[in-house]
Amino acid sequence: MTLRLGAIREQWQALAAAASIAIGTVSTSIHPPPVGDAKSFVTLAAFFATGVSGLTYVAMNRWSSARDTAVWSGIAALALLGCFAGPRYYDALSDRYVGTFQGERKLAGDEYTADGAAWVRQSGHTSVDDLMFDAAGVPDRIWTTPSIQRVRLRMRAAYYACVPAFALAVLAVVQAVYCATRPTQSAT
Repeated sequence: MTLRLGAIREQWQALAAAASIAIGTVSTSIHPPPVGDAKSFVTLAAFFATGVSGLTYVAMNRWSSARDTAVWSGIAALALLGCFAGPRYYDALSDRYVGTFQGERKLAGDEYTADGAAWVRQSGHTSVDDLMFDAAGVPDRIWTTPSIQRVRLRMRAAYYACVPAFALAVLAVVQAVYCATRPTQSAT
């Protein structure tokens, strides 16, 4: 078996292009979670998108006849639904759990500390921005550390799920169109 590096390079360039489209779309429409280094989030998301693109490419080579059009159309529809729902869920998490303190985005939790609950009752403040201000930008003065970690995990998962969904949607739509335009083979 001869290793054809040129062919492999072309295939990976196509996969990288799909991953780049996904990263470009997601990174311009949603901000990475305010936890850790934003560049590392985008890099890891690109890795996930490339992995999903690679696995999708294997499936595209295996199932590429006209009779596979409905399957690819279904996969494309589900991926497009994920492209819509994923960022909406991520935005809802951001709206609910991300506040700004002195120009820096901070992550809140979903459960108050005893002091935090008492402060909310006393002050009447309920917005994350107000509570971050009240806590001088230190979230665990208001929210429990485990609840901040839970929110962090949900936000990361939502962010990372968005990028592969976009990559899968692009590839599945292309494959559905390709399968739909292939001539059907008649039984002879």
